[in-house]
Amino acid sequence: MWAASRPERLNIHTLPDGVTGHMVGGRFVYVAKQGTEVWALLPYAQHMGRELVSWCPDEQIFAAPTHGEMFDIRGSWVTGPGVRDMDRVHVEVAPDGDVLIDPDRVRLGDPAPAGGGPIVGFPRCSGGVGPPGRTTVGGVVRTVVDSLTQ
Repeated sequence: MWAASRPERLNIHTLPDGVTGHMVGGRFVYVAKQGTEVWALLPYAQHMGRELVSWCPDEQIFAAPTHGEMFDIRGSWVTGPGVRDMDRVHVEVAPDGDVLIDPDRVRLGDPAPAGGGPIVGFPRCSGGVGPPGRTTVGGVVRTVVDSLTQ
């Protein structure tokens, strides 16, 4: 049924809405929840060799600081030179509310429109969540996100 990685067990009733980071089967994954819907994403942008992305809760965006890729809460490409959406990890919600995550079952992200876009800046976010050893610092993401919504 499940791969040998022994997926982490969470429960939908205790998992907070929003994005949290978890080590599952030796890999870091982002777990996102909105109401009763749960999904998990690998923490990589797909441009230039899988750059690590951070979740920026104030901006509600995943951001890759080097090349400016940004993705929404579902991992869908928003802007930057990305070639596809973030990759998803298999998630099941059991009848008792257990959320089963298997990081060995990955679905590649859908292609970005027209193969991505230009490098738009070097996003950073305040209060970000990211893989272990990853730090996030101040403000550029907000400027880029504001320009996209005007």
